[in-house]
Formats: sequence, structure tokens, C-alpha cells
Amino acid sequence: MRVLFTVLSLPLIVAFASCSSQNDKSPYIPDMDPVELGKKMEEAGQPVDEHKAIYPLVGKWKADSKWWMAPDSDATLSEGVAQRSLVLNGLFIQEEYTDNNPKHPFKGIGMIGFDTVTDLYNYTWFDSMAPSTWLSKGIMDEGGKVIRFSGSGSCPVTGAELATRSELELVDVDTNIFRMYVPGPGGKEFQNVEITYHRVK
Repeated sequence: MRVLFTVLSLPLIVAFASCSSQNDKSPYIPDMDPVELGKKMEEAGQPVDEHKAIYPLVGKWKADSKWWMAPDSDATLSEGVAQRSLVLNGLFIQEEYTDNNPKHPFKGIGMIGFDTVTDLYNYTWFDSMAPSTWLSKGIMDEGGKVIRFSGSGSCPVTGAELATRSELELVDVDTNIFRMYVPGPGGKEFQNVEITYHRVK
């Protein structure tokens, strides 16, 4: 779908220009011909190979989850369902997730995409357990199978920002696995989450 350069797109063009520069990448509005600026906007709105590399995530999924609240704790098992959809011209994949965790059932919404300016994958997560926004940035490994993220979010338990490390493994077109690691007592990292997604056919 082509991006139409119309009056309605003017706020987006201003936002785009405010973080663009023809020469030194400084965040100021450049002296640029409006037509040329419109062309750059249109180019920026087109998916690239890095976007298409994660398109296999799209679909309906059954999720088998494991949760650890401490390094030496037993895993809590739960099942969930997820619907992942292409949104915003194919630049992002939105996930709507429902988990029947026996201790803390919840719903969540995630968004993953690729930023062609930073050459990083971005992942954002919100859920019904806390009013926190979790933001992560990552890179795909050379084999094109695992995206490794580093991020953080505000933790309602500690009242502080919690650093996280996570990975999304694209096992095959019908299976993918999300793992997250957090600092435990003394700052030593442990695995907190593992969710294995199986495509519903």
C-alpha cells in the first residue's frame, strides 16, 4: 500500500523532518523541498527484508508457558492463546495474548518491528498485571533464527526500573519460543519466562 502524500499526512511529515537531516543527522528541521520530503516519507513507510523476516510470526498460536519467580523455584505452568497480526502497512506485528496462569491470569499486547534508522528490532509490551511499559531493542543473529533483546520496564514489586534480557527464537514457521531473563538476588541473572508458541492450523 503506497503512502499518500496529502494534507492529512502533514503532522507526520513535520515529525519526520524534526528528526531528520540531509547531512549530519542532527535533530532539526532541514531545509528540504516538500516533494523530496514526501518521497522520503513514502520510502520510510515501506517494509524491508528485516520486517519480512519476522512475518512468519503472524497467525493464531497456542502458547505453553513456564514461569519462575526465583532462581531455585519450581516452574509454574500455564497455557495461553495469541493472535499476531500485521499492522501499519506491514511495518509492525501486533500480538494480543491471553494467559490462564493459575496464580495470575492476564492479558497482554505486544508490538514488534524493525527500525531502519537504528538497524534494531524494537519490542514493546503492555499487560493487565501492571501499568508498566516494557521496551526492548535487539538484533537478529547471523543465522536469522534468534532476535536477542535488551530492555527494561518499571517493576511494581521493587518500585524500580528492572533490566531484562530476552530472546525470540524462530524455530520454524509453526513454532517459536520467547525467553526472558531478569536479575535475581544479588543481581545474578535467572530465567523468568519461557513461552513456546505452536501455530493453530
